[in-house]
Amino acid sequence: MSKVWSRCEVHKLHLFINRSLKIVFLEEASQQEKLAKEWCFKPCEIRELSHHEFFMPGLVDTHIHAPQYSFAGSNVDLPLLEWLTKYTFPTEHKFQSIDFAEEVYTRVVRRTLKNGTTTACYFGTIHTDSSLLLAEITDKFGQRAFVGKVCMDLNDTVPEYKETTEESVKETERFVSEMLQRNSHISENRDEIKAVKNLYPSYKNYTDVFDKNNLLTNKTVMAHGCYLSEEELDVFRERGASISHCPNSNLS
Repeated sequence: MSKVWSRCEVHKLHLFINRSLKIVFLEEASQQEKLAKEWCFKPCEIRELSHHEFFMPGLVDTHIHAPQYSFAGSNVDLPLLEWLTKYTFPTEHKFQSIDFAEEVYTRVVRRTLKNGTTTACYFGTIHTDSSLLLAEITDKFGQRAFVGKVCMDLNDTVPEYKETTEESVKETERFVSEMLQRNSHISENRDEIKAVKNLYPSYKNYTDVFDKNNLLTNKTVMAHGCYLSEEELDVFRERGASISHCPNSNLS
């Protein structure tokens, strides 16, 4: 796979103006008088940064499981599928309580903003009302976000944490989120890959399951992708789909 490197430029003794959430100019401070006339601002309106302050673009996190924030940094002693069964699904089941969801979702949005994440793609749970609440909280605190309700009609290990296909379709229509059909997981764990193969034996590979159901597009973000073959990566490239690599999670 090719590597993409980003370039960072540091501008000292510069002025910029932010209007309607857009930087409309970035010029040397020596041009202040000229810029003030052109853009109609006064010297008293300029905020000068101290020696240890700086502005930077907001960070973008393309894959956050908001409900998992409640046990972040703990419970990392099991492989993925066992971890989901023992810790994740029972915790996410608690989000049927709006009060519990409000407490956790407020914390995760405040923390991500504090860390500089101004745009995020969030997974919620199968509970529509709680997922809508997460969207309201991101809006309240001024974070730009895609919020997706999880759709899950198959869960034999924690049977109380699932919905029927009919319920999933109904609630999906009510939720109306582009992310619902454009953000998921792929090839995160070898046991997971085997499970998908057992569930869908007629498909060529994991990527084929999504591709044949028209879920890989240039608006799709798939998480992890640790074990994608060259053939699968070619499909991603052809569809314009993206991969959110999640390095910390992948190392685990």
